Amino acid sequence: MKKWKKHPPAEAEEKKSDQEPVRRKKKKRWKVVVLILLCLLSFAAGIVLWLMQREEDFVESFYQIQSEKLTDNIRVVLLSDLHLREFGEKNCELIGRIEALKPDLIAIAGDMNLQEQFEHHVVTELCEALVELAPVYYVPGNHELGQIVFHESTIEENLVNAGVHLLVNQQETIELKGNTIKIGGLANPPMQYEKYGTDFFEAFEQGEEFKLLLVHYPEYFSGALQDADIDVALCGHAHGGQVRIPGIGGLYTMDQGWFPELTEGLHKIHDISVVISRGLGDSSKVPRINNPPELVIVDMNWY
Repeated sequence: MKKWKKHPPAEAEEKKSDQEPVRRKKKKRWKVVVLILLCLLSFAAGIVLWLMQREEDFVESFYQIQSEKLTDNIRVVLLSDLHLREFGEKNCELIGRIEALKPDLIAIAGDMNLQEQFEHHVVTELCEALVELAPVYYVPGNHELGQIVFHESTIEENLVNAGVHLLVNQQETIELKGNTIKIGGLANPPMQYEKYGTDFFEAFEQGEEFKLLLVHYPEYFSGALQDADIDVALCGHAHGGQVRIPGIGGLYTMDQGWFPELTEGLHKIHDISVVISRGLGDSSKVPRINNPPELVIVDMNWY
């Protein structure tokens, strides 16, 4: 019996030799599969890195809105969600491009700072330059409000001293190129609207003027303000969904969840033209992917 184990019959040897090519083929096949997977992973990583590198510069998006309430074209440049980022020294590249666009009005839809960083000279220096180009109207976002309410920040005072029209649940009526425009700023998030925002907004809706609302949160237009009596709303906050999937759009936002609808672009919601900026900076640990920073230009006219 022991001898048989040491010296198996010829049939067993032959069977073993027949199995060897099969094992070699399987091993070779696994090597090919692993190699293909590594190549695909390398390719995907290369694409992601390329898409992330594209986010170093801002792009420009142009939208056109018609209204019978206007008699001449009004160009508005919209900035949001800078989060203390700089394009060139003291944002010289951003300022230079805005100057070349010749805006009649500059709108800022909040979150230009970072709540956890109390030094906001990047924002005030930018605004000091912008007020030399056109009137600047600014509604706070959650980052500004967080600093003002909880950390006694001087950002509100500094912006006003820079010549900015800071609208914290306030409105102003201006004459611009023969047009009467009521500009309002709704500062509180949707969850606080009933407590802090209703009195302001009910007053803002009154009258027949062209009504331009600055509000950081686009989520208002899938809820409390979706049938409001206003003409145009300018928003930010959603960062374009942070990661944008070709053919689908934004991947996720904190307030809208997965595959959100209101992250960028021009939306017609009932009779309101809602323009949402993808923002210029980043406050998330997740990098912007296929989602370059955005400067928005809105041309509002009568024809």
